[in-house]
Amino acid sequence: MIFFKRVPNPIHRERKTIFDNNDSERSFYLKHSFQIREDLTRLLSKIDYNILMLHYQMWESTPVKDIKLHKNNKMRINRLNNMRRRVSRELSKISQEEFKTANTLPGFTPEKLTEEEKRPLTPFQKDVRWLHAQLNALAITNAVPTLGIRDNRIGICACSTNRAIDLSKNPQRMFNAWQTLWIIYDVMIRSYRSESSVFQKHYPIIRVYNHGDDGYQDPIWLISHYSRSMHGKFKIDIDQFLEYFSEGLMDVQIFLERISFLAFLSSYRFEETLERFKKPLRSRLYEAIEKCDLEFDKYLTDQETNKSQKPQSNL
Repeated sequence: MIFFKRVPNPIHRERKTIFDNNDSERSFYLKHSFQIREDLTRLLSKIDYNILMLHYQMWESTPVKDIKLHKNNKMRINRLNNMRRRVSRELSKISQEEFKTANTLPGFTPEKLTEEEKRPLTPFQKDVRWLHAQLNALAITNAVPTLGIRDNRIGICACSTNRAIDLSKNPQRMFNAWQTLWIIYDVMIRSYRSESSVFQKHYPIIRVYNHGDDGYQDPIWLISHYSRSMHGKFKIDIDQFLEYFSEGLMDVQIFLERISFLAFLSSYRFEETLERFKKPLRSRLYEAIEKCDLEFDKYLTDQETNKSQKPQSNL
């Protein structure tokens, strides 16, 4: 008598993917899209295999003896090629829809947001709040005429940002925080629309108007003013700013990693924003982003190592 152990069929076993680690809407959408693409890719492989086998049969049957069979094989190859084109189009369409739709869906859950609200403020969040406090004080004293508060939000004209920085207690700190905040927000609003609302809550944005244009959201005004040293009162330290920018971006990366799923501000997402800057500064900003990427990779590796290490019991 033979005894055997029943095991699940590995072919039909349910496969776990990276999208199973999160319960957000974006994860469910990406998981569904991934399964469709996987099925279509398998179908594409089968079609390619059948086309290859038919070509092989035609090659084997040379010289042609059965014309009817030869025509049928050609007809099958044409049908399979048409089917292959349709499947390829469907795959590219799914990829395009995924790129458009995934970033608009929330990659976070209410539980994650509740956890984040209980955390203490990070250094960059403290600097952003200090920036708001400085501008609030200037708005109360009316030191900058175009600076005001509307709908509980601070607004300022682009031509007055340099004056506001000159009048602050620490101009370099204000410049660093303001410019870093605007560069990152400009990328966030393009790349992750659903996360941008959460980002604004934890890193409040300052409205900047361009002579009555309410929709002015271009972070270039700070660099353009101070690179020319218009008033001569304050000259920015670019090296210090780039160091601060890298640290601020790292701060935001860790924040996104905690609340969201697959939300990462990689260097290619900054291309459209940094295109406005001059080449020497643009290349140095990319260097700062790459430096942040390396530090963030190390941070993620350390996190995984800490999770994998089980606490040893004291015997």
